Amino acid sequence: MMWTQDTLRLLAFWPIPNSLSTLHMPSPFEPPLQSASERRQLVVAALKRFDALAAMSLRGDAKGCQTALEELRALDAAGLAFELGPNAHNRAMRVCAAEPSIVEALYDELAASGQQDEASLQALASVQLEHDMLMEAAMAVRALLEPALETKMSKSGRPLPLRRLSERTVRVARAVVEACHEAGLLADNQEGCHATATATAAESGSHFCALVSLWHRCGKAGLWAPPPPPPPLERTLASLLKPDCVQAGVESDRTSVP
Repeated sequence: MMWTQDTLRLLAFWPIPNSLSTLHMPSPFEPPLQSASERRQLVVAALKRFDALAAMSLRGDAKGCQTALEELRALDAAGLAFELGPNAHNRAMRVCAAEPSIVEALYDELAASGQQDEASLQALASVQLEHDMLMEAAMAVRALLEPALETKMSKSGRPLPLRRLSERTVRVARAVVEACHEAGLLADNQEGCHATATATAAESGSHFCALVSLWHRCGKAGLWAPPPPPPPLERTLASLLKPDCVQAGVESDRTSVP
């Protein structure tokens, strides 16, 4: 091979690596960087794998969480962990629901990057409730409810109406509040809320009282509605028997016609 003067001049300034194995010359056959559409498709495919891993975890497969973490680290190495916001971390949190410490670590990663959203807190509170971590779950639900009561302004400076809480947020918050009531951590009214007499009673009591206060304030503001009461038994039986009664009436009318 004949070296041109330009090539020799370039090689004179080329850094010499410690080992020849570390020398990497770009290949003209290497694929170009992914476009935005291709990057999105890669993340969407990963999210589908997270959903499959979540189904495995529900069936008791302990390897699902480790596989999800490896998948998440691969996305992070490719610079795609936050390509679709917090979705990848949120899915991984659901897969690792049996490991609350891992779920909390994943949420901390989101919070450190400012990427956490409502679904992140929903997943965190649900996992903490499942593992009877009531004080931590109460703190997570507080973080869910507090933004709902903040008054936002329009561009013209007018206050915007408060938005109703999402169905899942209401379901998670109600479950945590009811669990705290069942554990004897909350009274039936805001003024009488209390905590059990433990070493951390003051700290935990403040969290539980703040939770029940926020929950009642959101209810008064119309941001959530209590579940409808079940229909009375008489009405249920009437609705079940009504088709038969109507059919019997029709038959009797037919037989009475001369």
